[in-house]
Order: sequence, then C-alpha cells, then structure tokens
Amino acid sequence: MDALILFASYLIGSSPLGSFLVVWATRLKPSEVTAYNLGVENLVRFVGAGTVLASFVIDMLKGFAVLALFAGNPWAALGVYAGHLYPLTWLSYGEVPRGRGSGVSLGVLVGLWVYAGVPLWATLAPLVVYAALLAWRRYVTLATVAGLLTFAFTMTSQSALLMTVGGLIFTLGLW
Repeated sequence: MDALILFASYLIGSSPLGSFLVVWATRLKPSEVTAYNLGVENLVRFVGAGTVLASFVIDMLKGFAVLALFAGNPWAALGVYAGHLYPLTWLSYGEVPRGRGSGVSLGVLVGLWVYAGVPLWATLAPLVVYAALLAWRRYVTLATVAGLLTFAFTMTSQSALLMTVGGLIFTLGLW
C-alpha cells in the first residue's frame, strides 16, 4: 500500500499547476522567460510578484492536499515533493526544471502537523530557519536548503519512517 501511495502522490506532485497559472496569467510559457528554473527567484523578475505568489500558494496547497488525501502518510510527503522537483517528462511539457519546491515543502510541513501528528515545533523549526535566512540573505535556494536540513534533523526525533523520509526529502532538495 505504501508503494501505491508513493506513486500516486508522485503523480500528483508532477502536475505543473504553477506553470499552468503562469501561462494562463501571462500568456508566456515559463521556458520563454527563463532558461534556468521555475523557482520563485527567477520567475518574479519576469512575471511579477502577484503571479508568483499565486503559483506558490497553489504549490503549497498541492503539498497539503496530498497529505490530506493520504491521511498524513510520510510516503505521500516524499512522493509529492519528489514529483514536484522531478516530474515525469510527459507531465512537464518540456519546461525548464522547477525550483527547490519551497511551496510544496511548506504544504507538506503543515500536512504532517495536521494529519500525521508531527509536533508543531518540528514543523515550525524548518519554517523559522527558512524565514530567517530568507530575510537575512534574500536567497531563496539557501533558505530552502537550510529549511530542508532543519526538517531532516527535526524528523530524527520522530519515528524511523519520518526520519527516513526527512532525510530523503533533504537529499532531493540538494540534488
């Protein structure tokens, strides 16, 4: 059953909802405005903060919804994050790679707290690290990687499964 949850959540994570929003709002394909990735830092320069914020919220809801759908199963957290970062080719429509998944990871954190019973401190710690580094350095990738590392460490105080998933999510975020 866990393999099915991992696969289904991966497929949901692969859906390019944020890209669809950017195309709908701007009539531009993201690959036409940036050759690098679809992360927040790159897109905000080309399509504006409002569209990027809406895309971020959609990604966050995608991460949260998958945890709701699969009752907080940690494999669903891994699947949606992996699918978002490394989507199936036929679902990505030839787009440039996505960013580090800040929105999806935020949705996953909230979903783990609400549906998996992960303590609030363990889900807030990565967010605090992320926000502090973002405010200090203004570099989203650095803040995201530091937040993911904090997530991996906070999951070590949880179950072996959550510790494993936390480590795998951190590894995917670095890759």
